[in-house]
Amino acid sequence: MKDHRTVIVIGFGNGFRADDAVGFFAAERIRDMNLPGVTVRCISGDGMSLIEEWTVYDRAILIDGTFSGLAAGTIRRFDALKEDVPVEAFRKHSTHSFGIPEITAMAGELGRHPAEVTVYGIEGADFTPGHNMTGAVRRAALALVARLARGELVPDGETR
Repeated sequence: MKDHRTVIVIGFGNGFRADDAVGFFAAERIRDMNLPGVTVRCISGDGMSLIEEWTVYDRAILIDGTFSGLAAGTIRRFDALKEDVPVEAFRKHSTHSFGIPEITAMAGELGRHPAEVTVYGIEGADFTPGHNMTGAVRRAALALVARLARGELVPDGETR
């Protein structure tokens, strides 16, 4: 049985490690919009328990900070049911014991996922302890939030 809410937005990260807070930051901005049919969660640490929860939704949008060598603020989009989410980009500075690449792969293997799972990675520059996201990362998060609120999504595999 499907929940009356059709989309779940999940921000991953660590609110105490500069750019690693970008997933939380973006998710909280979406939560503040009170969009109909949208549930928002912020997860720090192990997200494995999410697999049971998100199966009642039609669509999941996951947002997390990445560190892959691209320019800070670069947004990458992945369709997690059609392509592998790159572990190296999401794990280098991750505080998650089981992160987005592992969660989406496991959910795919188990057949326990919404019909659509979209992952947005926002490239960070500073993952040191602290509360100050870099300006480029904050601007990218706000741009992504605006796009998602309007329903405008970056095409698969494209960078911003």
